[in-house]
Amino acid sequence: MKTKTETKLGVKGLGSIPNPPDPRRIRLAQFQKPVALPRKYKTDISMLPVRDQRALGSCVGQTHAEIVQFFEYKETGKIVPVSARHIYARCKALDGYNGEGTYPAIAAKVITSEGAATTKTVPDDSRLSHDEYINVPVTQAVKEDAYPRRVKPGYAVVDLNLEAIKQAIYQNGVIAGALQVGNWSKEPLKPEPDSGGHDITFFGFEDVKDDTKIFFRNHWSDDWMDEGDGEILWSEYQGYLYDFMAFTDIPNELLEDAKKKPFVFTRQIKYGSRGLEVLELQKWMIARGRLKEKDGTIYTEGTGYFGRDTERAVQTLQREYKIVMGGTPASTGYGALGPKTRALVNSLSTAAAAAVPLLANVKKEIIISAGHYDKDPGASGQGHVERDETEKIRNEVVPLLEAAGFKVHVIKDSRSLAQSIADANKIAPNINDALAVEIHLNSLSDARARGTEAFYGTTDISKTIAATISAATAKALGIPDRGAKPDTQTAVGELGWIRKTNMWASLIEVCFISNAADMAALTAPGGYKTAAQGIVNGICELFGVKPGDPGADKLTEAKAHIKKGLDLLGEI
Repeated sequence: MKTKTETKLGVKGLGSIPNPPDPRRIRLAQFQKPVALPRKYKTDISMLPVRDQRALGSCVGQTHAEIVQFFEYKETGKIVPVSARHIYARCKALDGYNGEGTYPAIAAKVITSEGAATTKTVPDDSRLSHDEYINVPVTQAVKEDAYPRRVKPGYAVVDLNLEAIKQAIYQNGVIAGALQVGNWSKEPLKPEPDSGGHDITFFGFEDVKDDTKIFFRNHWSDDWMDEGDGEILWSEYQGYLYDFMAFTDIPNELLEDAKKKPFVFTRQIKYGSRGLEVLELQKWMIARGRLKEKDGTIYTEGTGYFGRDTERAVQTLQREYKIVMGGTPASTGYGALGPKTRALVNSLSTAAAAAVPLLANVKKEIIISAGHYDKDPGASGQGHVERDETEKIRNEVVPLLEAAGFKVHVIKDSRSLAQSIADANKIAPNINDALAVEIHLNSLSDARARGTEAFYGTTDISKTIAATISAATAKALGIPDRGAKPDTQTAVGELGWIRKTNMWASLIEVCFISNAADMAALTAPGGYKTAAQGIVNGICELFGVKPGDPGADKLTEAKAHIKKGLDLLGEI
C-alpha cells in the first residue's frame, strides 16, 4: 500500500488502510432517519487549526484528532490542542500492521473508549521518523489526560452512497472518510486507481448541475489548496471512497446487540504478532479458560502480543479439533491462527452467539451405526439383547434422517468396532464432513439405574452434541436425561468411536437394558420409532433443520438398504 505521494508542497503522507470486515459495526442508517436536505451545506470548522502530517502515514490519527477537537469545541467553545500523535501511536499499538498507516475503525475505537491526549503530555512533531513518532509510552499521566476527551457519542458506519453521506454530514457536522487520492497537486482533484488511501474530514456538500461537490479538510498544511480545504466531485470519486464513519449517539439496544456478535478473524497471526486481532484471540481464549501460563494459571486479560502462552493455547485447540497434530507454524501451521484454525474459531464464536446452529458448517451427512455386532452382542437384560435392540432403533432412525434431508451412511451390522471406525473415516475424512452417531443401550448391576446419556471426547462442541442428542432422546421416551458424560467415565477409559473417527462423533446410550421401566418405554407400541425420533430431533437441532415425515415409500426403501447391509449409496 502506498503511504506517500508527491505534491507541489513536497512528499506528503497518506496511510488509511481499509477496515477488515466486522459484523459488530453499526450502520448509521439503522437508526438515524433521513431529513430534508438543503442544496448546499457547510459545517463551520474554520476555528480548527489545519494540521500537517508531512511525510508520515498518520492521516488517520490527524483526522480523528480533528474529530475530537470538533466535539470538544461544540461542548466547551474551546480549541484543545489534541495530539494526533497519541491517537496514531495507540492505533499502531493495536493494529498489528508493521508499516506506516492504520485502520480508521481502530482510531474510532481509540477516541471513543480511551480518548485523546493533548500535546502537553504527548508533543506532536511530524518531523520525527515514523518509529520515533509512534514511540509513545502510555503513562498514567497520558491516560488521565486522554480520558476526559473521549468522543462520548459512539461511531457508526456511513453507507457509501451520496444521499447517506450528505445526510451524515448534515446531521452530524463532520464525518471521517477515506479515499484514493490520485493527483492532488492541482485542482480539479482527480482519483487514480493505484494511488494510496488517505483519511480526511468531510464537512459539507453542494448540489451542482448533474453532480455534487463534497467539501473536506486535508492534513497537508494550510498551504495546500484553499488553506487546507478541498473539494471533490461525487461523479469522479464515488468508486474510490471507503470507510466513512459518523460520530453520534447510538441507541442502547443496538449497542447491546453489537456486543453479542462475535469478532471475525480474517488474517494469519502467529508467535511474535501484535495487535487488535491478537488481543481478540486472547479474549476468546480467556472466555473459554484456554489461555494459561506454563504453570497452569489462567489469564484474566489479554496483552495484544502473541507469545508462547498464546501459541500453546492455539496448539491445544488444533489438536483437540484434529486440525493439525504437530510440526511448526511454518511447516504445518501448528500454533498459528491459519485458515483452518481461523475458520474453526469463527465457527465456534458464531455458534456461541446462538445466531447459527452448532453444526451449521458440517455437511448434512450422518454416519449411523448400531452398537456391537454379531461376535459381540453387548449387554442383555429384561429378556432383551443389546445388539437386537440397537438395530431396531437404527432401522427407525435412517428414514427419519432422510426425511429431514440428510444423506445417511449405514455401517454394516457385521463390522467390528475397528472396522466400523475405518469405514466411517473412509466416508468422512475431515472433521466437518459428517456427524457420526453410534446407538447403544446401557447396563448396570444396579437395576434401579435408568435414563438416557451420551458420551463426548475433549471439546466443547463434542460435549454439546452429546448433551443435545441425550436430552432430545430422553424427552421423546419420557425417561430421565442423564446428560453428556466424558468418555473417560466409561469402563474402557476412552471410546474409539469418538476418539479415532475423523468427523464429529457421539455415542448415545438410549436407555438401560437392565431397567424394567426403561425397557417398557422402549418396547411399548411405537417405542423404537419414538426413541429414533428423539435421536433425530437432537441431530436436527444441531444442524438447524426441521424433522420430516418419511412416508411409507421412503421407509420401505431405507429398510431394504439396511437389510442388505448397505449404506444408502452402496457398499461401504
